[in-house]
This record gives sequence, C-alpha cells and structure tokens, in this order.
Amino acid sequence: MDDPSIARFADYLTEQWFEREDIHNYLEPFSHCLQTVLQDKLYGQHLVLRAVVNHVRAHFENKHPPKALTLSFHGGIGTGKSYTAKIIADHLFKGGMTSPFVHLISASKEFRRKDMIDVYRDQIHNWIETNISVCSRSLFIFDEMDKMPAGLLDTIKPYLDFYQQIGGIDYRKATFLFLSNSAGRQITDFTYKQLKSNVSRESIKLKDMQNIILNQIGNEDISRFQIIIPFLPLEKRHVKRCIQDAMEAREYFISESIVQEVMDEIVFYPQDEKIFTVTGCKKVSDKMEYVMFS
Repeated sequence: MDDPSIARFADYLTEQWFEREDIHNYLEPFSHCLQTVLQDKLYGQHLVLRAVVNHVRAHFENKHPPKALTLSFHGGIGTGKSYTAKIIADHLFKGGMTSPFVHLISASKEFRRKDMIDVYRDQIHNWIETNISVCSRSLFIFDEMDKMPAGLLDTIKPYLDFYQQIGGIDYRKATFLFLSNSAGRQITDFTYKQLKSNVSRESIKLKDMQNIILNQIGNEDISRFQIIIPFLPLEKRHVKRCIQDAMEAREYFISESIVQEVMDEIVFYPQDEKIFTVTGCKKVSDKMEYVMFS
C-alpha cells in the first residue's frame, strides 16, 4: 500500500496539473457538449441521455463528491454502451480514450481463468490504487462485466463507497463505468411488450427498467453502489441513422438506395415482425463496406 503522505502529494500534484491545464477545459464546458453529442449521435436511448448527463455533470462539478461515480450500463449488443463510454471519456479528458487518466479493462480478456481469482484481485487493487494516486479524477471502464468471474466484482466495492480515505487515498473523485450485456433480453422483452401495447419507447420510465435489471443481476450488495442505466434495443429508424453516420464518416455519398441495401444486410427480429436489430449498430460499418465494394 502506498504511503499516505505520498498519496496526498500525488493528489495535490494532480490538482495542480488540472489547474495548469485550465480546469474549465475539462469540467465546466463538457456538460453542455456531452449532452449535445449524446442527443445528436446516440440513437434511441432517451433514458441514457438524461441519466448520464445529470450524474456526470453533478459529479464533476462537485469538488468534494461524497463517493465515486459508478454508472452501470446494461443492454444488448450494439445498443451504444461502449460508444457512450467513449463519448464520456472524450468530454472529460483531452485525448479521450488515449488519455493517461482513462483506463479500460475487458473482463473476457483479462480474467479468463477461474483458478486465478486471487491473482486478479491483487491486480485490480494495484491497478486502481496506483492510477488514483496519480490522478484522483481517473476514469475506469470495465467492459463485459457479465463475463467477470463470480466474486471478483466485490474487489472493487470498497472504492465505490463513502469512505473518505482508504489507506490514505481518497477515491471519491473517481468515475467507474461498468458495461454489461446482462439483462439485455429482459430489457428487450419489456420494450417489445410496451410497443405491442401501443406505448412509445420514449414513454418507458427509467425506474421500470432499473427494477427489471436489478431483479436480473441479483447482487444487491454491489448494486447499491451503482446507478443502473438501461440501453434499449434499436429499431430500424435508429439503425438507418447509424448507417448514414458511418457513410458520412467515410465521406461516401449518402443515397437512400445504398442505405436501404445496407439495411437489407442487417438481421432484425422477431422473425415475422423485424422490429429490433440483433446486433444493434455494431455491424453497420462492416455491412456498409460490403455493400459499397460489392
């Protein structure tokens, strides 16, 4: 464990670094820009927009937050969880995902062996403590949380609580993003039932989805630290906009016929109704290139 005096000095240096770089470039303007980008580029996720903007803004405008910000993203493949994490990183630090203060770890890549749980626990402790000693505002992104070995998540729990310090280090300014496919099917089922009942997706309430997710993940001890944010399944209208964005990014001429060709390559379900896309917008770029070079 780091010496408390060293940890405090490191925290002081971090704050001085932010001041030298002009803290307003990192904290104040980002909230407005974050909302604008999410509104313009994150499709079909009205529940995500308000929750993310409000919680991130409140956390980063508070010089002394009571606890670390912990957002838990749940939903199916390609619904925008990783994309939202990237947007958050882009609006917190210069360099976004390449910033030395942004840390990404993939559960399926880093925690493959169940017989190495104790090793993984030590690695997580060292990883979090070392990085927060350098920058108290560090952003940690844990991807594929549904693939994390049972019990390993509890290793992170002390850093998410209301403790003023642990081993001389204050973790309350940090941000943790947990990305998971868990409860994806339940989120889709609920959305489908709402649509079939002539209830628009925009009328779906955050608390209803949060209850569905909490019932599915079933870990009340860790969930009490998290802000649960659901990502709804994407419909054709959302995928169409993803295709247009992908074509614009590659500077392709956007024509309705080409967009439709790409749409025809994407799998939708249920089989007879084709309401939701199986892979969200995840495969859009691959399908677009296939059509453009056919």
